[in-house]
Amino acid sequence: MRLRPASVIAVSLLACTATANADSAWVLWQEFRSASPSMLMVNWEIVTTTESESVCADTLATNLRNRQRVWQSNGAKDIEVVGGDTIRSSWQSAVTSVRFVCLPDTVDPRGPKGK
Repeated sequence: MRLRPASVIAVSLLACTATANADSAWVLWQEFRSASPSMLMVNWEIVTTTESESVCADTLATNLRNRQRVWQSNGAKDIEVVGGDTIRSSWQSAVTSVRFVCLPDTVDPRGPKGK
């Protein structure tokens, strides 16, 4: 039986994820997006590193609630929590969102670094 390249990649990713779950720390990332009629800005930042996926998930929920409180206190309009990991709002003519993501410390959501 011959494996297709996509099958090999899928199996490799599953093996990497299983290894990452067992041996590595977890990183809480935030993806900040701001879109206005004249620009789109996207920025990834590390929020914190945790010792397990479950601690990272708890930290994600806390950060989402805290972000919502800060935006409310700053007068943001139409604040909406989407999918349990993203918060978005309208600020003047821009739409701003922050998505929180827990990933093994071996995964960088920004993609590969250039040479």
